[in-house]
Amino acid sequence: MADASSHVLTKGDSPGAAPTDKVRLYANSAGTLMKVDESGVEVPIGGTEDADMEKATYDPTLVEDDAFDRSNHHGNMPAGNVTENSTKRFVTDSEKANWDSKEPGFAKNSAFNKDFGGTGSSSQVSRADHQHLADPASDDQIRVYDSDGSVSYENKPTAGAVPLLHVQDEKSSGTHGGTFTAGARRTRDLNTVKTNEITGASLASNQITLPAGTYEIDALVPCVDVRYVRAWLYNVTGSADLVVGLSHRAEDGQDTQYCYLRGRFSLSVTSVMEIQHRGTVSQGTNGFGMATSLDTEIYTDVMIRQIST
Repeated sequence: MADASSHVLTKGDSPGAAPTDKVRLYANSAGTLMKVDESGVEVPIGGTEDADMEKATYDPTLVEDDAFDRSNHHGNMPAGNVTENSTKRFVTDSEKANWDSKEPGFAKNSAFNKDFGGTGSSSQVSRADHQHLADPASDDQIRVYDSDGSVSYENKPTAGAVPLLHVQDEKSSGTHGGTFTAGARRTRDLNTVKTNEITGASLASNQITLPAGTYEIDALVPCVDVRYVRAWLYNVTGSADLVVGLSHRAEDGQDTQYCYLRGRFSLSVTSVMEIQHRGTVSQGTNGFGMATSLDTEIYTDVMIRQIST
């Protein structure tokens, strides 16, 4: 009764009641498209003989479950007529158009204007500028542009960078590092901040303050003719050594030697710390370093990087 290759129905008599949970379609002698349910009740559903079923009258529920794979489009229903939404339900063209209209003028990979308030001026946020790619340090960013196109806000960090605190002991040209007195640990001078990218970090009275977190230190601590010597990063707040420097001997007749402090440490609370130095022989005036008189003298040099907060 149905031509499977063309989906055309030929006029004929009623095929009788459909099997349980099924319906039958046929064209009666007048050419009217009819539906017959399992009780034998016939209902006209539109259409005529020798005519393809229009998409407006096509109802997948009227066809046996195994007749079509409903995840695919029937030949009379081009792919553009239905679209799968986020709940895995097919939606109509009008439903899709209504959804798309919620952000008028917004196109993929294009910029759109929004009023961020405050100044009342329109700022521009580019969809392409907020993305999660392979390298979060360089590719996860948000930019806000002023009306002249300049960037007024950008949260993009420097690729691969971690916050750094760099402090030094600087003295005027020709000034020696100071007297090194043996017998106990001595606090080294730290008086200049070269870089501070760590929120909450500071330097005052030769002491460094750092917030809770995990850090790495790389420090050079100079001395002259003090024999056996070591350096420490000491936690004044917690009364404990954080990093212990290498064992060293500085006894070469007026040559500057360096103690190295390198290591990782963690702080559970905001803490104050200092660089401590101990030698076995006292050395006046230049025990903490020999002046060169070539430029500003730099003695103790400390770099601390924040690994995590």
